[in-house]
Amino acid sequence: MPEIDMGGELYIEWQKEQQEVEPADLELVMSYLNGMPTRSEPMPRLRAIEGLASAYSSRAEYDKAIAFLEDEINGTYDGKYAVWLRYLGGVVSEKMGNYKLAAKYYKKAILAYRKNDMRHIETIFNMQKCARLRYLLLNNLAFCYLYMRRFQRAERLCRGAIEINDQKYNAWKNLGVALEHQGKSKEAAEAYLTAVHNSGAEERSVKHMQRLLERNPTFMWEHAGSLHKEIAVHFAQMMRYDEAVHELQAALFYDPRDTITHLLLSQIYGRAKKYDDAIREAEIVLSINANYYIARYGLAEMLYQRGDFSKSAEEFQNFINRVPAGYQEECEKAVIRINEIKSLEQMESQL
Repeated sequence: MPEIDMGGELYIEWQKEQQEVEPADLELVMSYLNGMPTRSEPMPRLRAIEGLASAYSSRAEYDKAIAFLEDEINGTYDGKYAVWLRYLGGVVSEKMGNYKLAAKYYKKAILAYRKNDMRHIETIFNMQKCARLRYLLLNNLAFCYLYMRRFQRAERLCRGAIEINDQKYNAWKNLGVALEHQGKSKEAAEAYLTAVHNSGAEERSVKHMQRLLERNPTFMWEHAGSLHKEIAVHFAQMMRYDEAVHELQAALFYDPRDTITHLLLSQIYGRAKKYDDAIREAEIVLSINANYYIARYGLAEMLYQRGDFSKSAEEFQNFINRVPAGYQEECEKAVIRINEIKSLEQMESQL
């Protein structure tokens, strides 16, 4: 892959645009910190230090934040808690766009953690927070290496973070970037897919997967449809129905008779109150597989929502007659709908 702007590749500027940070009350945080004894209990002081570094960063006074953290690293606790302070230095450096400096902070933090500071960290953080800190150090350093185009190193660090916690999405997303830029498109797609699963509504994971498909329209025909469906589900969860429909239509290009895709289209059209389209997609599903019971139930419901009560009652009854054991809840709802329709018809006959 030709050399490209890694800031754009990693959606760094896009991410900054999504974050509207109000300048923190620097004086208030400074007053709180100065009121603490230098040798006070470590946890409150470290949290206050974090607050002050964040306050400087929110004002884009990054040099002051770095200078302050360096003073703390070299003085306050004789380096005992430098792991956490160096992690903060890395975070601030990333915010100022200096990924080389951030990498130095993260590497020093990892080395300090491994060598002699673990016992100090574990006196103030519980084991869960220690694991989270290790995860963040590995993942954040990997992100810096991605920016510097050191993709193999980034891959190793991402895999290390995933070993610590495979349920978080960040390392999976960064692993996808590292693999993609090593020409491992299929593995990258699997990493992005896991990131989308784990993240819920994290936009960058979806953007990475969309871009991978755009760059490789035919490299994995058998997987492309599934990836488009995953993206569609993500958009549907965010109530972005037009974008979800677009992705599902793209998925149909790879398999026009895929019943799951048509069913998803029907459901999303239904949420968007586009009942004609929802009914059409449900009917397509049933034309391919007449025993797709959820599609038949969905068709009956969409007919009901559109006001075609007679047809709706007929389809609900078809559903009850055809469905095997295991659909008791749906059958009960279908009976309720049929009774509602009968009540409506009786009321109309009395008018």
